[in-house]
Amino acid sequence: MKKVLSCILLFCIICSISAGCEFAAADKDVDFDLSIMTSTLAFAQMQNIMQGPDNFIGKTMKIKGEYSSAYFGKTQQFYHFISVVDQITCCQETMEFILAGKKKTIQDYPYEGDQIELTGTFKKYIEEEKPFYHLVVNDVIVLDGTAIPEASPSTPAHTPAISR
Repeated sequence: MKKVLSCILLFCIICSISAGCEFAAADKDVDFDLSIMTSTLAFAQMQNIMQGPDNFIGKTMKIKGEYSSAYFGKTQQFYHFISVVDQITCCQETMEFILAGKKKTIQDYPYEGDQIELTGTFKKYIEEEKPFYHLVVNDVIVLDGTAIPEASPSTPAHTPAISR
């Protein structure tokens, strides 16, 4: 009986591991697809990334979450973030990101609180002699179906959510 239960348990573990590998590699161009994970699993993976960021440098990621920005007066720059919240909404993990390509303005980014999906490469940078990490994003989707607002005189000003 113990052998049968052990075999069933081993089978379940092997199935879970192989399902997890397929789960994480659903998009062949993405190393870590957090967008298809449950919110709690995505939160846990974000924590894992942010606690050992050097292990993820150069990896491509797809992440769903809430957009926010902050203005840091010392560098006179806006910083952009995606936050992933666990299922019971008690905890969140946040990752900085920038849009790839030419220098962008705040109007090139989503509005505060927009639910977004990002795809990009995780990189390290140095600022004020300190290491920081961000996702260099090639693709941004605003999940409510609207496009990222175009810069124009009628576009409302984006408001920073927090200070750095």
